[in-house]
Amino acid sequence: IYLAELERALAANPETTIIWAHVGISRRLVVPTLTAELSRLLATYPNLNVDISWVVYPDHIAVDDAALDEWAGVIEEFPSRVLIGSDKVGHWQGYTDVIRQYDKLLSRLSPETTSKPGKSSGRESLLASFPNSLVAPSTPRRGLAHRNSTANNCPGSMGLLT
Repeated sequence: IYLAELERALAANPETTIIWAHVGISRRLVVPTLTAELSRLLATYPNLNVDISWVVYPDHIAVDDAALDEWAGVIEEFPSRVLIGSDKVGHWQGYTDVIRQYDKLLSRLSPETTSKPGKSSGRESLLASFPNSLVAPSTPRRGLAHRNSTANNCPGSMGLLT
């Protein structure tokens, strides 16, 4: 998962918001201590956010109730820094079904966590990573609009409770 490289980047760039796509895993990589490592990283580096889209959810989170509870615990501890997603690009057929898969996980969260402004955390994190002179909040951005739910009224994949 390139943990040492990630930590070097996080430590060297504390003012840069880094979104760790797919929590650094792939189809062929299983990290038994992933949630423990993730909790440690999120506690150590306030500039880190994580995306749990693609194979992360079905292959690592929704495998059983114990895994769902473990991941819900991470989200409870860092609710504005865990982003759900679809990884859908260029087509939106089946988008709702992909996003609804997270219901089993989201239903395990406390009302306090689900009432926090996680809906906009992904967009705000993404925009915060660009200098103000490059991106105005209302400016459409090619390649970014499809990834957040507020820009251009496009379906999105950023934010805890999209």
